Amino acid sequence: MLIATICTSLCGGILSCYFLTKLSWNNEQYNFNTIQYTQTEIQQIIDNIVVSAYQMGLDPLVEKYLRPYNQVDYLEIGNISRSVYNTYSSLSDYVDSIYVVYPYHNMVISSYGIYAWDTFNDRVWYEDSPPSQSIRWVGEHTVKRTGNLSDMESEPVITAVYQLPFYAASRPNGYIVMNIRQPALEEILLKAVFQKSHLLVTSSDYQLLASSNSLDLSDYYDQYISICKKTLPEDGKQKIHLDSGIHRVQMLKDPVNQWNYFVFSPLGDLYQTTLWGICIVACTLLFTICLAVVLSSRFRTFIYRPVEQLMKKASGEDIQKGELVEYQEFKTIHGHFDDIESENKELQHKMQELAPYLQEKFFSDLLTGQLIGPGQIRERLSFLRLDQLPYQRYVVSVIKILETDTSMFEIKQSRNEIQLLVMMAMQEQMRQLCGQEKIFFRDVGVNQESLEFIFGFSEGQYSTGKLTELHRLLAEYSKQALDTSIIVGIGHSVKEISSLQISFQQAQEVVEQNYVYGSDQIVFYRQVEKNTPVSYLNPLSYEKTLSAAMKNDNREEIVQILEDMYHMVEQSHYNIRMIRQFYIGIMNMVFLLGHEGEDGESLSASFYEITGNIYRASQLQEIHQFVLELCCKTAHRFEQQRNIKSRKLAQNIAEYLQTHFSMDLSLDQIAEEFSYTSPYINKILKIYSNTTFYDMLTEIRMKNAKQMLEDTNMQIYQISEAVGYNNTQSFIRMFKKTVGMTPGKYRQQAQDQ
Repeated sequence: MLIATICTSLCGGILSCYFLTKLSWNNEQYNFNTIQYTQTEIQQIIDNIVVSAYQMGLDPLVEKYLRPYNQVDYLEIGNISRSVYNTYSSLSDYVDSIYVVYPYHNMVISSYGIYAWDTFNDRVWYEDSPPSQSIRWVGEHTVKRTGNLSDMESEPVITAVYQLPFYAASRPNGYIVMNIRQPALEEILLKAVFQKSHLLVTSSDYQLLASSNSLDLSDYYDQYISICKKTLPEDGKQKIHLDSGIHRVQMLKDPVNQWNYFVFSPLGDLYQTTLWGICIVACTLLFTICLAVVLSSRFRTFIYRPVEQLMKKASGEDIQKGELVEYQEFKTIHGHFDDIESENKELQHKMQELAPYLQEKFFSDLLTGQLIGPGQIRERLSFLRLDQLPYQRYVVSVIKILETDTSMFEIKQSRNEIQLLVMMAMQEQMRQLCGQEKIFFRDVGVNQESLEFIFGFSEGQYSTGKLTELHRLLAEYSKQALDTSIIVGIGHSVKEISSLQISFQQAQEVVEQNYVYGSDQIVFYRQVEKNTPVSYLNPLSYEKTLSAAMKNDNREEIVQILEDMYHMVEQSHYNIRMIRQFYIGIMNMVFLLGHEGEDGESLSASFYEITGNIYRASQLQEIHQFVLELCCKTAHRFEQQRNIKSRKLAQNIAEYLQTHFSMDLSLDQIAEEFSYTSPYINKILKIYSNTTFYDMLTEIRMKNAKQMLEDTNMQIYQISEAVGYNNTQSFIRMFKKTVGMTPGKYRQQAQDQ
């Protein structure tokens, strides 16, 4: 059997050598080398172009447009075009045209295509409907089909992933094609770039195409790629003509001139031959390995290498620890763990090192509900050996870093650093605590906004006092050392690890209500669940009573309504977002009520500033105080408006009486005329004129009667009728009461003077 294995291996090797020799270049004059390169190396090549371009005095624009666009989130096609156009003079000696190219999808007619903006000629061309299998649509967008630069300025580049063979490359967000018409950049391209490359260059029509994949133009070569002939120096060297088909890039060394060139050498039918050769080699190797395994009595030597690779993967040599091995990989290797004899102690140690990382992944998936069913949970508990932990109580605490007075940008920049320091402080506290008592502790990151910790206690060890003291020390550290505040939510303790998700959800619910409890607080879920849940926080339920209190400027009633509202929200089970929306609804109603009839644009700016105060508030009490101040200001505004209206009403009544005093008027008639009640009319006149309706009317009538007595020869009864008295005797009595003498005596006295 062993002889057969050796013979098979030799045959496979001979066949492999035969087929691999078919890949050699049939050219005795030159030495060729084919090398594969990573994306990092290709990026370095592009950087070399930039450096060389600077050395030649080219505009820095080259750097901007040779960078892969998948490193940019959003590009505005108009701004790019304008920028290129403005620097045309600096590139005119080197470049015929620059196209800013990006893919598009017309949602109206369901067509795909690409746009290319010729920045030098100020025009747009596009080509519809590339093959659907080369496109993957990943988002929505809008594109104006116009040729005006001003119309294109505001349009974002489409965030779609295209694999368009037109450019022999896969590039999200866009491409740049530079057509170089002079050999000025040839030295850059040949020396700095094409020593290592998957980039395509032709002599007569240079197209600089950055490719993240290996060069494969097989499917759409004839349709989209036009490769011109590459001519070598005219010193007797042969010319290589490129035909359609599959090509690969080769570096050609000119031994005479010591000059490096790149050519495209056709492979033709050799491509299929190569594939067959690779398949035969692979099958031969697989058969040889399987046969060796069957013949070997030491199966552990077979599993050692994949386990070792697994250890490298977990230790971060291949990837970061955050991207750990999957459960199934670990389970498969773990199944052979007991078969590994004592001589492989190093391997056993590596397996033990890997287990905690996978346990962390398990806890994270458990808390976030990604494990399906109790069976899956029990299975993973078993092979991770978590079902053997000697703890009877488990509890989850969630710690949230609260926003400070800094800007949101600064908060985002520093949040990760603060979380790391808080986690390190918690770990240090737990090390000290676990030195005295045996307590299970693990930090589990399930989201970016908070820290999650799992505690396990033996029977009789669990106490809320220990947890409170531990988190209190952490809050003090955060305040003093990091100048930030935290809130801690702690769920109920559970008896099984599989029930930890319940404790986590409870702790998370507490943290979401940090508006209510404020900063630097340690809150257990039992404090929250006693509250009476509110079915729905509806701002409209307070509109009628609050509006009436503000319109009447009843400060005591306003305070009482808002206090009731505060206690209702405090006892609710709603999170920060819902509380914010509720109070924004209240403030919207109050704001519009107090600014009725004002200009909409100025109102929007003012309301935006007001809502910003809601989002900047760190506690419910701050929001309550802010809303109270706004309501009181609105009530005062109503009072001012009422004063203006009342004063105007008193003036209008006085003017009306001055005009209609000759009529038979009554208070009820005036109330009806001005659409107010009689008592209200009297009240307004008393406040703003310091008189009553009848006193004002009598004063006006007597004033006009005296004027008639002085200036006319009218009889007393005629004057009585003229000033609104139907009974002359009533007029005489009122005149004497008001003036102190009869109308006749007043006239006589006036004439004597």
